[in-house]
Amino acid sequence: ATLSYDPFITGCLLLGAAAMLSFFDAVRREDRGAALRDFALMSGAYVLGCLPKAVYAPMVLMPFAVLLKPGMERKDRRRLTGFLIVSLIIFAGLIGSFILPTVMAPAETGDLRGGATSEVSQVGYILQDPLGYAMLLIRMIISWIPQCFIGPDCTTFMGALVNGSTAFQGYYVPYSLLILWLCVTEPLLDEREAIPGALQKLWIFLMTGACSVLIWTSMYVAFTVPGSDIIAGVQGRYFIPLMYPLYLLFYLPKERAGAIRLWLGGKLESHMSLWYYLMMTIPAALLCVTVWSTVISRFAI
Repeated sequence: ATLSYDPFITGCLLLGAAAMLSFFDAVRREDRGAALRDFALMSGAYVLGCLPKAVYAPMVLMPFAVLLKPGMERKDRRRLTGFLIVSLIIFAGLIGSFILPTVMAPAETGDLRGGATSEVSQVGYILQDPLGYAMLLIRMIISWIPQCFIGPDCTTFMGALVNGSTAFQGYYVPYSLLILWLCVTEPLLDEREAIPGALQKLWIFLMTGACSVLIWTSMYVAFTVPGSDIIAGVQGRYFIPLMYPLYLLFYLPKERAGAIRLWLGGKLESHMSLWYYLMMTIPAALLCVTVWSTVISRFAI
């Protein structure tokens, strides 16, 4: 019923984030072959995801978090130099090809769906009064954070769980609880040490924040009428690719997860595993309900 590039972007960026964790784990195990494979998959997925929307370019720099691993020796950091140079080149290419041209030579008009938009006027305002724009940006981000990352706009409406036949948006409550539950329990079931440490989480948080700033700024430049005291056009679906790296921040440290795993013992851990897989069936069940209510019952029966 709908043809959109959003699933492609979301799929590529989430695949890149998953490959990033495998890359961290391969670096920890000093498996250069696996690290090269995971880095290539991660970089390729990030590039494919960023080509339609370069606002996600800072995600390419997330692998730099590997340098913040506690206790890493200088020779190990030098060994990673090649990987990180490639990340910098990719990031510079994305910025130079898609974002800088808008800053250097903005168009007279923006997205006409937003009204009487003007990229020239908006870029000019940002450059003339960066502090004023920063205050507007901070105010909008703070007011929209719940909506963008845990609200119905990103977990239900843009996920096709709300349609023209119903206005119910309460699905985001079980979704949010499910996500938080998995963040707490999954490290208990995973023996690997790929989960980032505190400094690595900080870097991932900063890159996620940089992507958010670019998303808001792109909408301010292209979709907001000059003179508005709000930023128009921002939708929750733009933040879905950022949800996975963001929720990594809530993962338990591996030391704490290991201590809890020992305390629970094998029997309780097996019960938790069963509960984990039971929780994983909830999205599948909601998807079946969605297909029935939005496609089969409306068009096939």
